Amino acid sequence: MELSVNFFSHEAGELVVKKGGAIIDRLPFNFNRNLEAVLIQGIDKILERNRMDLLSLKKMKVEGVLKSESLSHQLAATFIKALKS
Repeated sequence: MELSVNFFSHEAGELVVKKGGAIIDRLPFNFNRNLEAVLIQGIDKILERNRMDLLSLKKMKVEGVLKSESLSHQLAATFIKALKS
């Protein structure tokens, strides 16, 4: 399965879980200086409601309209890096 953090803007996005290209679940989110907490709570929600284990997420990536230099993109990338370790 694959987890994507997809940003629509500097204040909104969604967590998306896919299996074989098909969307299994998505969780929209809004944030304002609390992106870390939103991502942690969001992944917990998705894992719980789909009865999944973190180890079932084989691919993880950050997507969307934000440039890779933006703080939100960097926070999401660090979040994914922490999940992988």
